[in-house]
Amino acid sequence: MKRVKQFILNNLKTLLFVALLFLFLSVIFVIILNSFKTNESLITTKEQAPIYTGPSSRYPVLYNSLDGVKYEVRDRSGRWVEIYSDEKNQSGWVEGYLTSLNLPEKETNHNYLKGKTIFVDAGHGGKDQGATSRSGKTHEKDLTLKTALMLKSQLEAKGAIVKMSRTDDTFVPLKERKAHADAMVSIHFDSLKDDFATGLTVIYKDAEYEDYAYTLFNSISNKSFLISREVVTNDELAVLKIAEQPAVLLELGFMSSDVDESMLVDKKYRHLAVSGIVDGLNAYFGA
Repeated sequence: MKRVKQFILNNLKTLLFVALLFLFLSVIFVIILNSFKTNESLITTKEQAPIYTGPSSRYPVLYNSLDGVKYEVRDRSGRWVEIYSDEKNQSGWVEGYLTSLNLPEKETNHNYLKGKTIFVDAGHGGKDQGATSRSGKTHEKDLTLKTALMLKSQLEAKGAIVKMSRTDDTFVPLKERKAHADAMVSIHFDSLKDDFATGLTVIYKDAEYEDYAYTLFNSISNKSFLISREVVTNDELAVLKIAEQPAVLLELGFMSSDVDESMLVDKKYRHLAVSGIVDGLNAYFGA
């Protein structure tokens, strides 16, 4: 043991030199290794390309990319590419056609809604007026009906079969708000005591329908001017509990927000929100 200690003391400078040399060579090796990455291992994306948590637009959006920033390719899944951001220290998925790999874009003009049966529920109605705006001029039951009828029109234009819970100012019990269909959308508008609350909320029953909820959430967010608020699960909502198909309850803004109300009463805004719902349904059935 004494000999070992004596050897270390006698050769301390040499050992330190060897250790530092090894560390230096390791750093050089890593730098050289990175410099030999292929063109396809470092890519760029188009500006503001959405980066998702998984290989589908059904997943939540992590962030939007910046033009010119290089990302490392980690994996591929069909037309989707997993990339790693050094700056954010996280991985995400982006559609290949939005990258420098120039993968073919998925056909987006195909109509997957033709022949599909969609159940559209216009929330509240009749004696149940739902929420009322701060101004007192706008009632939720009126907006849900206008929005639902607009959705019916757009879906039928795509060849879908639409079933409605109501088509006029009629009270419909919650237990009767169901129908045999391929998908269900319940239209609502939110309200809180906090008049600063604003934006879109999508509610779904359980994990089985999570992808359906996120598909509509992302589509409506991209199409309308609504702030993307949240996607939440709630298996106690009666209208979702009795649903026999993929179902979501959409809160398309806040009645308690003056900002949201100004948009909600605007037919042009509702048209954008409805177009987002239609595009989302089409994407869901086409996935």
